[in-house]
Amino acid sequence: MKKTILMMMIVFAFVIAINVQAVQAVPTLWLSDDFGGTWLTVSDGSGADANSTVGAVTFIGPLGNWVLNVTTGITMPVLGSATSPYMDLNSVDVSSSSGGNLWIRFNETGFGPFTGALVSSVGGTTSGTVDFYTYVDSTLLSHLGPFGPGAFSGTTSAATSFLSSGLWLGAKINHTGKGTTSFDYEVKVPEPSTLLLLGSGLLGLALYGRKRFKR
Repeated sequence: MKKTILMMMIVFAFVIAINVQAVQAVPTLWLSDDFGGTWLTVSDGSGADANSTVGAVTFIGPLGNWVLNVTTGITMPVLGSATSPYMDLNSVDVSSSSGGNLWIRFNETGFGPFTGALVSSVGGTTSGTVDFYTYVDSTLLSHLGPFGPGAFSGTTSAATSFLSSGLWLGAKINHTGKGTTSFDYEVKVPEPSTLLLLGSGLLGLALYGRKRFKR
């Protein structure tokens, strides 16, 4: 009896811990022109957030050699949910004649439980080069790039599973001089229609193979 009560208390505490983590989740943007140095942090609803929508964070302003940056991260509850992850990071960044590197990160915690595939897709244009990364906590899930200069686009899919985790979307921009980079980067669960199309294709291949085997 005592063991049963103890087990129920542990399960109850575990559920509460997950719910508290989800409630305390705060979407946050991080920007830096000196990786490993000082990061500009913009949390949802903070004084530096130029977006009043809950679940959307926007930074507008200069940063080092980057004379203009307009960066927005969007996630729950605007996009997706805890069990259906969906994050979007978009940015327009203009460098001075000195150029340099710019790192942009967007983080949200409280996703899960989740098991399945996450699709990362990106499109934009750049005067230099740009890379895109998706992390589950500290584990790299996918990488797109390097792209540029010029117009670019790319898509990748990765399977993952987590009980309760944080997702990070990251971009690294490099300019050798004055220039502009703009992009839209999103990570989400595939649409049901996409899964249906994939399933239909696999089924067709299986039937075709079976017919050939009978012959």
